[in-house]
Amino acid sequence: MMAFTPASGSSSSDIACRRRSRPLPASRVLLLLVLLLAGTVVPTTSSRANPAVTFAAVSAQHTLVSGRVSVTVDFVTYAYNVSVDGAPWFDSNGDSLGYSFSADGAQFSLAHGTLMSVGQPLTASGADPAGNYTSLALSWARQGGATVEYVTTFKAYRDRSVIVFRQDFPQALTGTAGTTFPSLRQTMPGRLGVLEYCGSSCGFMVGPHNSFPGISGGSERGYSVITPLDDVGTGVRTTLAIGPVLEHFVNQGRNGGNSMCYGMHSTFEFVPAGFAIETSLVCNAAVYCLLTCSH
Repeated sequence: MMAFTPASGSSSSDIACRRRSRPLPASRVLLLLVLLLAGTVVPTTSSRANPAVTFAAVSAQHTLVSGRVSVTVDFVTYAYNVSVDGAPWFDSNGDSLGYSFSADGAQFSLAHGTLMSVGQPLTASGADPAGNYTSLALSWARQGGATVEYVTTFKAYRDRSVIVFRQDFPQALTGTAGTTFPSLRQTMPGRLGVLEYCGSSCGFMVGPHNSFPGISGGSERGYSVITPLDDVGTGVRTTLAIGPVLEHFVNQGRNGGNSMCYGMHSTFEFVPAGFAIETSLVCNAAVYCLLTCSH
């Protein structure tokens, strides 16, 4: 297994910078061009948030809206639903029930009843290089514990159609074997096709899949494009792109059987305190003719 261990005197931000110093994969370049066409900017740095107006949420659920895409989180079950133009597309009731982290050789997830929420959900507003956003953060501990070891945050950018799923690790963890957030299970009717960018540069080839989640995932896979299958040749009005924003080599896609999952890969067995990864889900209609799948 690979140990994600900082060198002496190195911080997690140093590590993040070193990882990002590699040339952008072709898939990232293509995605950035796509997003620029749609007027969307994706965060490209760790951009430690500048949150303001943080407070505990008091209702039974909370919805964050970013342009055409939104996410609703239930504060009883912690399930989340992703909608496009108000219509449901995905929920978290598949792999891991949406959240999991690992430490000391064990996995902790909602699905197994070993992941416990700590404190109240916190909403905030903030800004980073991608623009202004509103957010919702959930803190977690392993069953029987009270120390926050894992934080999951939903970020919805204003004047865009981007939801970012952020994972923070306030404590150093050893014996890790992967995390999950988000985990997206299809709920919309009809069939979804997936284009997965792949190859040694994570983007010089495209692997089409005629079913969701379809992806192979792993370190040699880049962003995935999700779209309704066009059975009649008229085109579709919505495409989604999903993939890592921070730490591409660490944050990898995974086929969860009935869910598309992102998170820290299982081959990393150590996480430094303060480490973070982000996954973006972008809604875009500007290039639907190029990305429509067929049989």
